[in-house]
Amino acid sequence: MRYAVVTTAAVALAAAAFFVVRLSATTSPPRQIPVAGSPVTPAATKQMTALILETQRRPDYAPAHLQLGEFLLKSGGVRNARKSFERALELSPASVRALYGIAACCEKEADHAGALKAYLRIAELRPDEPGLKDRIRAAQAAISTAPKAR
Repeated sequence: MRYAVVTTAAVALAAAAFFVVRLSATTSPPRQIPVAGSPVTPAATKQMTALILETQRRPDYAPAHLQLGEFLLKSGGVRNARKSFERALELSPASVRALYGIAACCEKEADHAGALKAYLRIAELRPDEPGLKDRIRAAQAAISTAPKAR
């Protein structure tokens, strides 16, 4: 239920962005409008809408959730991207790609403990993953240097 609300909100956001781009194209020279750190173009809006519709049409299809998560992460929708990656991980518990996506979202949100948890899970699945030990050390260092909550 919670995921349906998130995807519905994302569709509404995509539609709003599409109309903003359409209106700006008819009133001024064509340009890209930055939203959440990334330009929203009609093609990007169409792609996001297609991915959202695919996850609604096939809610148990992990690759669609992975693609949506990657798209949202690139466009600055970190919170919704994380939810998409988490859904993909529910559907495919051994998905290293979903775990890396979750870790990337955690890092962007400064949730170093969450990133470390994802990296440690990747280490269980693929102990010889290139660069993983460095990522684990970096997350551990970020946790140890983070200010303590009082």
